[in-house]
Formats: sequence, structure tokens, C-alpha cells
Amino acid sequence: MTQRISRFRANGIGAILSPRSSLFWTVLFSAAALCIVAFLQYRWTAQLNDAHEVRIGSNLQSRMMDWHLDLYREFAAICVALQVGPDSGAQDGWNAYAQRYAEWSRATPPRI
Repeated sequence: MTQRISRFRANGIGAILSPRSSLFWTVLFSAAALCIVAFLQYRWTAQLNDAHEVRIGSNLQSRMMDWHLDLYREFAAICVALQVGPDSGAQDGWNAYAQRYAEWSRATPPRI
């Protein structure tokens, strides 16, 4: 045993990390595996980021369309409520519009 220790000290660190040493190949293999895993993790993270951006973009587009249609429905409801019929065009005054507006405002709950 003492002979092995003295030989280890005699050869020094250069003998341990020589290309014929198993420690050298273990360290080299570990470094290569670490580089491969880092590259794969980078690719997977980029793919996840792209998928997340697509999902958020489609969600945003869907919400914008819902808002747009809701705004259109609100304006359409006002226009329908205040619409002048074919028999009343010239005879309607501001009081008729005010009455239609009051009916519309009672039928439509306020939104916040």
C-alpha cells in the first residue's frame, strides 16, 4: 500500500490526468455529456417559449374578438332601441326618443 502511495506521489497529477487514465476519460465524458444536456435544454426551452407565445397570442386574439363583438352588440342594442319605425319618422320628436332611451336603459343592466 505504501508503495502505491509513493508511486502516486512520484508520478504526480500528470499521471492521473493522462489520456491513459480512467479519471481523464470520466472527466472528458462528463464534460461532453454536460454540454449535450445544456444544448438540449436550451432547445427545449426555446420550443416551450415559442409554444407559450403562440398560446398567449391566440388567447389575446380571442379576447380582443370577444371585446369587439361585445362592443358591437352594445352599439347595435342602442341603435335598435332608438330606431325609428316606418310609420313614425316625421312625427317623432325628442320625447319619443327619450321614451325609447328610457325603455332601453331599464331593460339593459349597467355594466362596469
